[in-house]
Formats: sequence, C-alpha cells, structure tokens
Amino acid sequence: MDRPSPPAIAATLLFVAGLAVAVGLTAGVVPSDGAASPTLDTPGEETGVLSTPVSGADPPYLAPPPETVTREEYVRPGIDVSAAAASDSQRLQSEHSATAFETQFTTVADPEAFVESFVANISARAEALDDQHAQLLVEYRDGEISTRTLLRELVRLGAAVTEQQRLADRVETTVEATENVALSRAVREQFAALDDEIPALESPVVDKLVDGGFEPGAAVYAQAGAEGIVLVAPDGTQHQRQATLRGQRDRNGTNQFVKKAGEDENPFSLAAERARALYGENIGLFPPPFGATTVYGIQGTITGGEFRAYLDGATENVFHERQTVAVDEVPVTTSRNHRLGTLELVVNATVPTGPMQVSVTDAGEPVEGAAIQVANQTAGTTDANGQRWVVQPLDGAEVSVTVDDLTVSVTLP
Repeated sequence: MDRPSPPAIAATLLFVAGLAVAVGLTAGVVPSDGAASPTLDTPGEETGVLSTPVSGADPPYLAPPPETVTREEYVRPGIDVSAAAASDSQRLQSEHSATAFETQFTTVADPEAFVESFVANISARAEALDDQHAQLLVEYRDGEISTRTLLRELVRLGAAVTEQQRLADRVETTVEATENVALSRAVREQFAALDDEIPALESPVVDKLVDGGFEPGAAVYAQAGAEGIVLVAPDGTQHQRQATLRGQRDRNGTNQFVKKAGEDENPFSLAAERARALYGENIGLFPPPFGATTVYGIQGTITGGEFRAYLDGATENVFHERQTVAVDEVPVTTSRNHRLGTLELVVNATVPTGPMQVSVTDAGEPVEGAAIQVANQTAGTTDANGQRWVVQPLDGAEVSVTVDDLTVSVTLP
C-alpha cells in the first residue's frame, strides 16, 4: 500500500483534535489497563478509547465515552461573510510571505540559515494555531460558545492552517530547485513535521463547510465532552465523520516505541503491533519520516467506506480519526416505527454518531419537508421521498416529526 500524500493543513492542524466517530453501541473499550481517558486538555498515558465494532469484520472506532459527553447538537451548515473574508485574508498573507521569501532567498549571504529561520517561524505559527484549536474545543465543551460559533472559528483556523501548509510547501519547492544549497537534517525534519504532524490530520467536515454543497435540509452534528470532539457532515448518500481526543496527543513527548525497542526490535514493528491491537490486521501503518514526529498514520477499510487514524508514539494511543461511509451500506442494528392515524414514522438506526434513516409517510404517501426532531433539536427535513439520512445521537434519544397537528415519535434504545 502506498503511503498517503501529506494531508492539507486545514485538514490537519484543525484536527490535531478532531473527528473520530463512535461506531459502537456501547461506551468505549479501553484496550489495556482500563483507566479512564484523560481530559481534553491533559496529555494522557492511558490507551485511546475505542467503541465496540458493528460486526466482527469491522475495526473499532475512536470515540469519547458517552458518560463524558456534555454537548450533542445539530446545526444547519453555513459560513458567514466574516469567516469567508478571513479565509481570503489568509490566502493573501500566505502569498505575500511566499513572495517575500523567494525574493530574499536569492540575495541573502547565508541561504541555509535564512531557510532555517523562516521554517522555524512557520513551525511556531502552526503550533500556535494548534494551541488555539485546543482552546476553542475547551470553550465549546464548557458551553462558552455556540455550535455555530465553533464551526465558524474552525473555518477560520482551517484557512490559516491551510495557508501555512501551502507556504511551507512553496518554500520547500523553492529550496529544492536551487543548486548549491544544502539543508541541515534539522531543517529537513522541520519540513517533514510540517507535512506530517502539524497537519497530520484531515478535516473533511470543515472542508465541506468551506466548499458548501450540502443537500437542502441537512444539518451538521457536533458532540463534545471531557475527552474530545466529534463532528459529522451528512450529505445524501455519504457521511463524513471526524473525531479527536486531544488528551491522547503529546507533541513534545518521547516516542515510546523507540524507547521500548530492544536491540533486536524495530520501533516500527512495535507501533504496528499496537495499531493492529486497536484496529485488527487489515490495516496499513505509515511511519513518521526522518523520525521527525511521533505521529504514525493508520489506514484501512470499513463496511461501506474507509478510515484514517493517527497514532501518537508518545502516548501510544490514537488521537484523531476520520472516515467516509456510504450510508446505505452501514448495517441497520435497530428499526423503530410509530403510527398515529395515517401518519407513520420509521427510524432505521445503525450506531451512535453513525447514519440514521428517517422516513415519514401519510396514508402510505411520502411527506416532504417534515422537520425531523432528534433530542428536541431539528436534525433535518424530509426530501421528496419522505426520507432523510441524519446523524444518529447517543442512545436513548427521542426522534419525532410533526405534520400539521400530529406529532409521531420513537425512542432509540
């Protein structure tokens, strides 16, 4: 399996904290010592929390334990003018910085030292953005900001991260095309870290907010707790999900796989053993280039789609995960229906934070435009077929629709 290309920094740094979704019906399984996961802002020594797989063929998925969740909300997608303007501003700043670098690089007396200083500034900026992201998640977890504000600020951060990555790539390309400039190993490691760690993650939900294209009636799902955050972007036949447990990432920690390796052991083999213990045998594991970071990429397939996860060598735990699934290929685990007169509601559930199909008919005919309430929040509206794939909440929530003066509800187990 080829190593995946370096992810875009928006996809990246934004989710040095972000999307790993629960694909399990129970609270997380702690694979080793059973200790509770650390808080969002405290690097942890425990193993990552993984949910129970849907079937024996599926790997488990990263997820905060349900008992730690403090918020679970649905919000209509959209970006305000200020967020869009911030994205444009970041792009202009990146272009200006890249042009300034290219101009000065050809005239400085010590190009190697100039590159080292410039790249160090990019790295410092990327770490600052990561810190901002961590603080943003804490504020959201603690109820200090709304879900819409969270999404707007994630878009701002995503734009900044993306442009930092583009700037780093442009600088690296310029240097590599220049003869008689030999970069030190330290600088090469900085470039590798910018490609593989600051970004190390992808943020498909944020990317989708920027690109638009959500179907009418769709709603973004957000979940937060002491352990991390989950975001899901439902879009017709496909759901994109991401989750992050920030406490499982220690960017300044020692790579334990390197530390524990004996004379006859390879650190990568120890990392691969850990990844297989978490996700099963059918995975690909990719080591950090030059040993510049402690992040290992994991890639594999699941029922209906694929996933990528990121293992931190310092904590030996997965701290970020993303997946894309075809909604109609995820196995239905529970079906509930309720009829009131001629109005009928049918709910086909899969797993918490997974896809959930809601169908509404009246006298057997599909009802279009019915608002779907999940846990007393509007999670979308039915389409012309009287249906909508929404994001399934945690267990025990009520799902209801109201048509004219009639309300039909079912409660998830």
